[in-house]
Amino acid sequence: MFQESDACFNIKQCLDIPLCYIQVIQQIQSGKILDCPRICPEEVRKIMLGCWRKPPNERLSMREIKSRLEKVEEEEKQPTVYLEVIG
Repeated sequence: MFQESDACFNIKQCLDIPLCYIQVIQQIQSGKILDCPRICPEEVRKIMLGCWRKPPNERLSMREIKSRLEKVEEEEKQPTVYLEVIG
């Protein structure tokens, strides 16, 4: 019960859409997926899509999810290089 309400809260807060947990499951089962938030990194979007693959054997394993998230975290620690535009 807590997970359902927590998922519903997170979806509403992060994606700003009025869907509850059951509606999200129904949407995913029908082949529809939630839009990714604009600020979400592309690699995180790919992880989400990998988790939502219909055949269970094609979904990412927990080990793969963990590895990919660690890679995203490591890449975020890299300093951003800015180029100065002279003109």
